[in-house]
Amino acid sequence: MEITSQSFHNHLPSIISAIRACDYYAIDTEYSGFSIAQKDKCSLYDDVETRYQKIKFLCQNHLAWQIGLALFKYDAGTGIYECRAYSFPVFPGNEAKANKSFIVTSNALKFLEKYHFSFLKTITEGIGFQQIAREKEVLDNIDDFLLKKEMPISMVNPGRECRSEISKIQEAINDWLLKSEDSITIEFSSKFAKTYFFESDFFKHLNTTPQSKGLSTTLTKTHNAANISEPQKVMHKPSREQLYKKQMGISLLISELIQCKKPLIGHNFMYDLGFFYYQFVDDFSESYGEFKKKLHEYFPVVYDTKIIASFHRDMFPCTDLITIIKRLPKLNKDLVKFTFPNGFANLEESDAVHDAGFDAYCTGKAFAIMAKLIEIEETKAPLNVPKTKKEKSKGTHNKAFKYKEGTNINPSENSIKELKKKAKKERRQERKIMNGTDSKSGPDYTNEPNK
Repeated sequence: MEITSQSFHNHLPSIISAIRACDYYAIDTEYSGFSIAQKDKCSLYDDVETRYQKIKFLCQNHLAWQIGLALFKYDAGTGIYECRAYSFPVFPGNEAKANKSFIVTSNALKFLEKYHFSFLKTITEGIGFQQIAREKEVLDNIDDFLLKKEMPISMVNPGRECRSEISKIQEAINDWLLKSEDSITIEFSSKFAKTYFFESDFFKHLNTTPQSKGLSTTLTKTHNAANISEPQKVMHKPSREQLYKKQMGISLLISELIQCKKPLIGHNFMYDLGFFYYQFVDDFSESYGEFKKKLHEYFPVVYDTKIIASFHRDMFPCTDLITIIKRLPKLNKDLVKFTFPNGFANLEESDAVHDAGFDAYCTGKAFAIMAKLIEIEETKAPLNVPKTKKEKSKGTHNKAFKYKEGTNINPSENSIKELKKKAKKERRQERKIMNGTDSKSGPDYTNEPNK
C-alpha cells in the first residue's frame, strides 16, 4: 500500500495500531546515490571504523526518498503470518527549518527509473520529516512562527513557555468556535501572558465578549459559530498541532517503532539503517562504538538476513535479496505461509523489485522462512559417531566411520577396534598399489589404446 502526504495522517492511526500488534517488522530504503567519489566506496579491506565513516558520509550527503515498512503478525492457531506492507515517498518540507540539501547521482537515477520509480510523485506528494531528537526545536520554531503571525512585532519576546501557552489557548478557542457552546473559560499562568493574548491580532478578530477576573477570563460568543465567515475561519488556522504533525511527518511513525521495541529486520542493512537513523532519529556519533551504543538504545533487536544467509551457504549460495527470494519457494515447501488483509495487495503474486515496500516484505518473509529452516536443521538429532583424537582435532570423520546403510550407528568398543584395523589395512593396500609393489592388485595397462 502506497501512503503519500495526502493520505498519511488519515492512515497513521491504523498503522500505529498494526505496529503495536505485530511480532516483528522489516524496513527498506531507496536513496539518491551510492557514492560521490571512488574513495567513498566501501571496500573489502575496510576495517569497521573506516566502513562506518564512509557510510556516515554517504547518508549525510544523500537522501532516502522512499521508505518501505512491512509488519508481520503470526497467528499461532493457523500457523500463518499476516503481512501489511507500506511504501512511503518522503521529501523535505518547506516549513520552518525543514529545508535540506542533498546530492543525487546519475547512476542512482538511471537505476531507479529502470524499476519505474516515480520521481515526480516523490517531490510533490512526499511526506515531510524531522529528526526525533529535534522535536523540542521543532515545537519552538512552530511557536515562533505562530506568534510572529499573530502578535505585534513591537512586543517583548515572551519566552518559550509563554509562547507555548498562548498557542495552546488559541487551539482551544479554535475548537470552541466550531462547537455549539456559548462560552469558554481560559486560565492564564501570569498577567504577562494574559496581556500578551489580549493585545494579539488573534483576539482582536474574535467575535466574542470577554469577562475577566484575576488570571481567569470567560469569552462569550456574540453570534453562532456557524455564522463566522470563511475568511475568519481560515485566519484561525493552522493550529499548533497541525503544524507539528505536518513538520514531523513520517517521524511520528518512526517514533512509534522506537517505542514498540519489536525486532527490526533488514537486508544488507548498514546502509538502510544509516539513512533510517540519520534522517529520522538523530545525528551520527563520531565513532562506530558510540553509534552502535546509541542505535541499540533505539532499536535493541536487529537482524540482517544477508548475514544470516552467509552463515548458511548450503541453503543460500548467493546472499543478495533477489536470489534469496527466488530460492525460497524450493526451500520453504509451504512450511511458512503468508496472508494479506483486505486493502493490501497480495505480494506473493507481485514482482515489484526495488519498490521499498515490496523489498521490505521480501526481507521479512525471508527472515521468517530462514528462522523456520534453521529451527528444523538444529532440531535434527546428530549421529552419535565416536571420533579419534586426530579426528576431534581436525573436526572431520575418519574413513573408517563412513557406515553403509543398516550399520549400527552406536558401535561397541570391540567393533570400533575392528573397524580401525580394517581401515588401516585398506590404507596399507592402497599405498602398495600406488607404489607398484603389489602385482596382484596393481593396475593393468595391457588393454589401454596407444596414445
